[in-house]
Amino acid sequence: MKFMLTFTWAPDARIREEAIERLRKTSGLPLTGVTLLGRWTRADLSGGFDLLEADAT
Repeated sequence: MKFMLTFTWAPDARIREEAIERLRKTSGLPLTGVTLLGRWTRADLSGGFDLLEADAT
């Protein structure tokens, strides 16, 4: 089953950069059995969405 996860970044640039760095280090997927199919970010870096896939069991 596919899922779309939407996200927004904090307006504070320092906090946003810290969050982006955490995503780069961890891939942003702490759950096992979930596959990241794609990640899109708004042009202004204010947020975006991830397309994920997981078994529907």
